[in-house]
Amino acid sequence: MLARWQVRSAARPAGRPTASATCICQVSRWLREERRYATLDHRNRWSNVWTPAPKVKLSDAKRDEESHAKLVRAGFFRQAHSGVFHMLPLGLRVQDKIEAVVDKHMKSIGCSRVSLSTISSEKLWARSGRLQSVKGELFQLSDRKNTKYLLSPTHEEEITELVSQNIRSYRDLPLRLYQITRKYRDEMRPRHGILRSREFIMKDLYSFDASVEDAMATYEQVRGAYAAIFAELKVPVLAARASSGDMGGDLSHEYHLPASLGEDFVAHCGSCNSTANLEVLAAPVPDEDSDAARKFSSASIKSVEAWRGITKDRQTLVNVWYPSEVLGLDESGHATAMTDEDIDIYAIKAIVPDLDASIEDIPSAWFRTLTKAQAPVDTAETGETTEEPVQPKILNLVDWRLRDVLRKDPSMVDLLSWPYHRAVPSASVIQDAFDISDPVVKPLSSGATGFNFMKVRTGDDCTTCGAEGSLVVDRAIELGHTFYLGTRYTSKDALDVEVSANTALTGPGGKNKLTPLMGCYGLGISRILGAVADHLADAQGLNWPRAIAPYEVVVLADVPKDGRAKDASSGTPSMKAVAERIYDELAGTVANAGEVLLDDRENMALSYKLKDIDVVGYPVVVVAGKGWKKSMEGSVSSEGYVADGPLPQHGVVEVQCRQLGVKQDVEVCELREFVSSLLEKL
Repeated sequence: MLARWQVRSAARPAGRPTASATCICQVSRWLREERRYATLDHRNRWSNVWTPAPKVKLSDAKRDEESHAKLVRAGFFRQAHSGVFHMLPLGLRVQDKIEAVVDKHMKSIGCSRVSLSTISSEKLWARSGRLQSVKGELFQLSDRKNTKYLLSPTHEEEITELVSQNIRSYRDLPLRLYQITRKYRDEMRPRHGILRSREFIMKDLYSFDASVEDAMATYEQVRGAYAAIFAELKVPVLAARASSGDMGGDLSHEYHLPASLGEDFVAHCGSCNSTANLEVLAAPVPDEDSDAARKFSSASIKSVEAWRGITKDRQTLVNVWYPSEVLGLDESGHATAMTDEDIDIYAIKAIVPDLDASIEDIPSAWFRTLTKAQAPVDTAETGETTEEPVQPKILNLVDWRLRDVLRKDPSMVDLLSWPYHRAVPSASVIQDAFDISDPVVKPLSSGATGFNFMKVRTGDDCTTCGAEGSLVVDRAIELGHTFYLGTRYTSKDALDVEVSANTALTGPGGKNKLTPLMGCYGLGISRILGAVADHLADAQGLNWPRAIAPYEVVVLADVPKDGRAKDASSGTPSMKAVAERIYDELAGTVANAGEVLLDDRENMALSYKLKDIDVVGYPVVVVAGKGWKKSMEGSVSSEGYVADGPLPQHGVVEVQCRQLGVKQDVEVCELREFVSSLLEKL
């Protein structure tokens, strides 16, 4: 059934205008404005998919624009608020496809899908001990009874509470529950669009097992499922050893996609194939007689800098001293530069656990500490004042690379140095005002080895296989994380199950109850969408892999701008009909007919449509244009329109695939097979 509708102008119903309207508008006696056409049939038509006009014209787009800007310009989503986005039809279609891929592989390992409430109780988070550590990132709310709730950024507490109320016996284990839901995190600085947002879609799986062996088996099965997911998405993800952070547990892996927008750094060894996040990859301190140590000993250190930090109580200034300019490390003779960006924060936290890495303006924070320490303190009982505040301290940490040079010339590092690039009291005034003549100092070494505060760099020896392999360090976007939690949440929530005397399973002390061992496994659906877009985009636009492309094939024809055939009296259909028949030809071969899209937009030049298609990133494009008209010469009218009847098998269309670098003329008789072969490679 074919139906067409149009929307009239909402200003006035169709009909004869009034006298006053005639006076106002004498140019047109009838007001009739076409707004939009929709054709409703069995075909997927571009005109029926709402794609708002971009704010940036194709001609004005920057060649180096971020993938987020391309996604917005192509009509995948729009920003609603800071870090919050509305998904539009194309974006929602990609998101749904990612969810379908994840859903398939979760069910392949025996997982059951649930949907937990977004609203969680603060009591549960306080009981698990996580409330205070992540409170700053939570959206919190209260009901009319002043009961405290929050919008869940993750669901460990809620899922454990649910399971504790419904599982009683070891026979109910193993249990694997997952969901794909909205999560919320009050990001301080949302950035890069949906890669770092305040509202996002995430898959989280929670497993409960009766023994460590079963829990480890589950962990490896999930890792295998993740590998299958990323293989289907055709993205080169690195599985890296990682820190468990606030989640707890002692085993975790992150799944990273190398990307310039990444906020993590991942090191990979091509020899032993080990991969780790730099936060858990401690750079070793070489022995004094090693080649690396001798190289720095013979090099010329031209300048020394200090990275500065401060503790959470603001009472200790942390100075990390390192060489900022070194000559003679390589044969070229060029200077090797090091900056604060090269400092490994995690190496410092290993020594100063209460370091506050979120503070950027250290001089201001430290100056406030000094000012507060100098101010007199009132004593309530006597009304007198005292000038015995808590004394600020300085902690000086020295990188091993300065080991030899400081032995020769200790004056290179002033251990009482202050940040001078701000208008603060001079060092002498501070030293007179506060008793810091004996600061806390950690000079040169820790025991016999010393400290290494510099990040691992590309070319460094592998920390696993040594000099046999060298490391490659990449920026990367974290797409997923797997954690083995043990009893981190189950023990505190009193999740015990009964154990039969006829089994080898026993709880602590041989009791007939045991605490299930838990694992949690997250995948960022929104992040996958943004990261894949960033990874495959080029200067022309997006480039979707087949598995999650909004549509796999788009068909269009070179239609005159007025949309009509030049010889309407001949009864021959227009080029629009040619595109429709090519669509029908392909819809029967693509695995899912719903994956073909017909670009039937009117009053647009073919060149503009093709540029627009490149921006959206459809994998395969089929064009009936000059090649078609030329192949039809002699068989039909000079305009190249086919007569009513079967689609001519000798007709030639152009098939494009930007990802594979294909742009080829193909006859209709070979079109199905050719398009299918391209899709199999994507």
